[in-house]
Amino acid sequence: MTMAVRLLHKLLDGGESAPIAAFVGDDITRQIVGETAASQGPGAVVKPGGPVEATTWLSRGIVPKVMVVDFSGRADPLTDAAALRDAAGEGTNLIAVGQANDIGLYRGLVRLGYIDYLPKPVSADVLKAALAQATTSARGGAPTAGQAPTGGRTIVVLGARGGVGSSTVAVNTAWIIAEELDRRSALLDLDLQFGTASLSLNLAPSRGLSEALLNPDRIDQLFVASAMVMEGKNLAVLAAEDSLERASEWDPLAVEALVGELKRGYDWIWVDLPRSLASTHRDLLASASHLVLVSDLSLAGMRDTLRLLAFTRQIATDAKIVLVVNRTGAKLPGGVTRQEFEKAVEAKIDILLPDDPQALGAAASVGKTLPAVAAKSRLVAELRALARLVIGTTATKKTSPFGKLFGR
Repeated sequence: MTMAVRLLHKLLDGGESAPIAAFVGDDITRQIVGETAASQGPGAVVKPGGPVEATTWLSRGIVPKVMVVDFSGRADPLTDAAALRDAAGEGTNLIAVGQANDIGLYRGLVRLGYIDYLPKPVSADVLKAALAQATTSARGGAPTAGQAPTGGRTIVVLGARGGVGSSTVAVNTAWIIAEELDRRSALLDLDLQFGTASLSLNLAPSRGLSEALLNPDRIDQLFVASAMVMEGKNLAVLAAEDSLERASEWDPLAVEALVGELKRGYDWIWVDLPRSLASTHRDLLASASHLVLVSDLSLAGMRDTLRLLAFTRQIATDAKIVLVVNRTGAKLPGGVTRQEFEKAVEAKIDILLPDDPQALGAAASVGKTLPAVAAKSRLVAELRALARLVIGTTATKKTSPFGKLFGR
């Protein structure tokens, strides 16, 4: 290929290293793909076509980081997918779309090294999640055939008592890690009837979470992607708002299967676990990298923290236990001092969160996180300290390209 031809292709196609390229047959899906790809950044190339057109385009020497290809109407989509995988090489992550809602096709594509398969009609939220996963994987190179993505780590948040703010801790710390520390994160609220994760983030409850837990054989990446709701580009939320007449009874192994799928696409999985479920979800506790126990400085909180510590230390032998005390400074019935609390539970408090009803009220009234409404408060500063403690970094915010250039 001559230099002149290369230059012409570069001008026509938006660059030899387009971040996202898509070849989609129908107008509606192509419009959704184009709008969603554009929201990920400039330089996306979206064209009519399928695997044949995609392969021809790749032959020009252009190497996109992520490629979305429509396999609708192909007689042998897996053969076409394998040929496209070979043409794209290891530098490109592939996402397939198509008409067939076929789990066998999905699993075949995953074995070939595709990031995901999205059956039509494709929603913008599901596509956005798949693009975010593909972009994250591209940073470390595309997976080879049959190779699973690197697994994430699980943080289980438990409240010693109701009302101590464990859900507030889970939601806000997960958001800080996702938004401010730029880590792919998922938040799973296992209180399916009274959970507050969606409410706190002003999101619609997840569709399909209850069905996933009640039908664990249906849990796979495709099903999980359809059930999650994205908050920003890095935080996926799985939370329900089940009827009070519906019993929330599921096999604890279903949670393990769900968390296992989340680990395939996310670095940090936060699980807000009601303390009433702790005894039935021992495998979840045992597999956690961190257990965040939240209490207050009350006599009852001190007693139940001691009980939870004894229980979790026997089960989660490899987990790092982080002890958080919330609402410090508030006048509580049966209040105790920090020294009395630490002596009784025979453990040091890692994080002290001050009582800040003004910030909490402001966040609740608008459905936003605490960092979004009270970024400079002491409460948010301590939540950021908790986030850094969990992921083991001193970074507090994303570094811009200019900051990296000048070492800031």
